[in-house]
Amino acid sequence: MGDNILLFEFEDCLDLECVLEFEPWSYDKHLVVFQRTLVAEAASSLDYSHSSFWIQLHNVPEDLLTLETGELVGRTLGTVLQVAELEDDGVGGEFLRVRISLDISRPLPRCCKLWTEGKLVGWVGIKYERLPNFRYWCGRVSHGERDCEVGLHRKGRLRKEDQQYGDWLRADSVSAVHKTMAIIPGTARSKVPW
Repeated sequence: MGDNILLFEFEDCLDLECVLEFEPWSYDKHLVVFQRTLVAEAASSLDYSHSSFWIQLHNVPEDLLTLETGELVGRTLGTVLQVAELEDDGVGGEFLRVRISLDISRPLPRCCKLWTEGKLVGWVGIKYERLPNFRYWCGRVSHGERDCEVGLHRKGRLRKEDQQYGDWLRADSVSAVHKTMAIIPGTARSKVPW
């Protein structure tokens, strides 16, 4: 369709829902943003500035490891889509998991303040599950290195130790429970992990 926009047609609505449920997707380690449309011609006018991510909230005091805390912190970062049940998550109460829709035209949030009863409790560290390529200088997933204004304006003066972002924003895999596998029929049975 042009402008790096591709149209995928699904015969079954459940297939579409499955694709959207397991965002974020990437191709060659670059973020792929999906939007729903019923009219192919409307695809070029849709807003591609948001994508869904499962985030992990670290350094939350044990007594605040609740769904309510996940909801409150998640709302400060984006639109909350789901807060994982603590006992069903398999992470052992080490952190909270929240699925949020983020504005990817802005830098990825790295941390946020945690307040309770009007008092600052501390800082919550944020990690992203299945995080694709992003710029370590500006924290954005929406453009490549050649298009990074921060990198271009400071070229030659940038030192790696001055980067405010890094690989530490990527979360380790939570558990095998959250992995999805598709079996693709063909001459030989192939399994494709997602």
